[in-house]
Amino acid sequence: MNLSLIVASAGKGSRMKMNKRKQNILIDNKPLLWHTLNSFLDTDIIFTDIYIMVNRKDIDYTENHIIPDLYFDKNININVLPGGSSRVETIQNGVNNLNEFTDYVLIHDGARPFISKDLLNRLLTALENYNSVIPAVSVKDTIKVKNNNSLVVNTLDRDSLVAVQTPQAFSYKIIREAYERVEEIDGKIYDDSLIVERLGEPVKIVEGDYENFKITTKEDLEKANYLIKKRGLR
Repeated sequence: MNLSLIVASAGKGSRMKMNKRKQNILIDNKPLLWHTLNSFLDTDIIFTDIYIMVNRKDIDYTENHIIPDLYFDKNININVLPGGSSRVETIQNGVNNLNEFTDYVLIHDGARPFISKDLLNRLLTALENYNSVIPAVSVKDTIKVKNNNSLVVNTLDRDSLVAVQTPQAFSYKIIREAYERVEEIDGKIYDDSLIVERLGEPVKIVEGDYENFKITTKEDLEKANYLIKKRGLR
């Protein structure tokens, strides 16, 4: 099985309010992107190709200061490619560069550094029966819908809601078709599985991991440092 990984790490990370792009912020003396990549490489799951999508200004830094410091099988083909002005453009560029012999691809947010082998195995097992698989966790809070005046208009059934994570897993054929037809999608595109949904393809949900959170704010960095110590990832 030829399994590829696309890591989206081209955003500005403006909500972090720091003087460098989020993926280059140091956590335990290593860039955030390093931790994310290392979490995949630290499993025994074999990736044929890895595509790291970064801002054009970060290509040199990624190639010379992140990749050489990783511990990985030299048979893995690691590519550093420029992202676009939006996440859709970034992933589309990654999908367009996939090896034609790819069977399956995982698409992941570069700001989620705590991937577990168990989660990856759940995704890959489900891919045996579905072309699109996403991880998700149950919502812990009550979710309400508000209007423009910040008045509640509806309270959603929490039991039927999940918070979606990455990596999201797809067959090469379905994700290729999805991004070839992405211009047909109306409205905002929040994740890759939404495009597949709009094509009428079933999307399977597997159990996610609450530790697989996305680092967005400075407070998240504190949690990340705690988990690195907890997991012994130094």
